[in-house]
Amino acid sequence: MGRSWAVQVEKNADDRKRQTFLEEWHSTLQVLRDIGAKVALPENRPHWVNDSAPASTQADQFLHAHYYQRAFDGRKSNYAALFEENKNRPDEALAETLDWWRQLPEEDLLYDEKETLNDTAPFLRSLLAEDRLDTMTYEEFGEICTNVHAIRTVAQHVLNEAVGLPNKGTPYTMEEKIAALSKRLWNEGESDGGRVKELFRYVLYEGERENLPDRLWRAVNEPEWNMPYIGISVLGELVGWALPDFPPRNGRTSKALRSLGYDVTVHVA
Repeated sequence: MGRSWAVQVEKNADDRKRQTFLEEWHSTLQVLRDIGAKVALPENRPHWVNDSAPASTQADQFLHAHYYQRAFDGRKSNYAALFEENKNRPDEALAETLDWWRQLPEEDLLYDEKETLNDTAPFLRSLLAEDRLDTMTYEEFGEICTNVHAIRTVAQHVLNEAVGLPNKGTPYTMEEKIAALSKRLWNEGESDGGRVKELFRYVLYEGERENLPDRLWRAVNEPEWNMPYIGISVLGELVGWALPDFPPRNGRTSKALRSLGYDVTVHVA
């Protein structure tokens, strides 16, 4: 009886965590969709953004540019302090940032927002299309790992020995770390890509579109689906590149939203 009671308590706690996650994820998706609708308006779109770019990816790169160019104090992210400044005025903070974005010259970009919107996003969408998942090659998976921000972040911080890299006197390059991580994931369970393809197919395409956040939860929390190094930030971003009606969301997205005053959760994995 004691064990049965403990199992039920644990199940109830898991159910509450799942429900809290789903409520927050759905509400943040709506925030991102609302921002995308505004960013994609012709009068708000910088001239260097193709008008064919989905609103969801325009919102993502708008937040990307804002975060790295406006939410840092020197080399330190300032999103927590900016949240305190803007939490009672998110609409005004968004309007001010939209005004900055629409006038942002291409030459003032610090990163590759133009390339991401016009070239990388459609490239990733084609690789993650439902009819291409089963035939995805290792080289194509490597391209996905190279171009997904959250996977690059994992590669940057993963221990060398965890991805089969011997320690040496000098640091590995980002390209070397990404290649090692992509190989580690591709060979998970000695499956030659089978595990990662199965996971991507489950999250992206198995079931109703509106239930996708629930599949995200299961993919991260249930042993049947969970894979090492593929957490909520990786999957949340991948979903956005594959399905334009689901804005990409990773840890940076959430920090950018908080810097504008939106009370969203920054998921750590």
